[in-house]
Amino acid sequence: MSNKRKLSREDARRVLGRSLEAEPVLVGVMGTYEMWVKGQVMFGVPVIREEYPAELKTALERRRRAMLSGQCDCGARLRVVRQGTQIDHAAGCIASDASLDAIAARHGGRSVRLPDDAFSDPWET
Repeated sequence: MSNKRKLSREDARRVLGRSLEAEPVLVGVMGTYEMWVKGQVMFGVPVIREEYPAELKTALERRRRAMLSGQCDCGARLRVVRQGTQIDHAAGCIASDASLDAIAARHGGRSVRLPDDAFSDPWET
């Protein structure tokens, strides 16, 4: 890709900011993730299955809201990083990576976080 076509980090922040103001549109499901478009940005958010334990459903719902709104209830904000976007949830946040991993371990599943699980259901046996 030429330098003219590369998006600067500041431009990416502006695009993300404008996109977060748009209404989300579901465009499809890819494995265990729903793909949503807001403005010019596509977001992958975890599918919440009926058979998931209640605490996992709660954690995933918060994570989904955080991705689509740009801010988590814990105060963490969606930000632009080299690989795309990221939310660094507070240590005690139920939507944090560590919390999701602990919930999965307690219930005999594996992590429901990208990238390892994007195309398989961690709760299937």
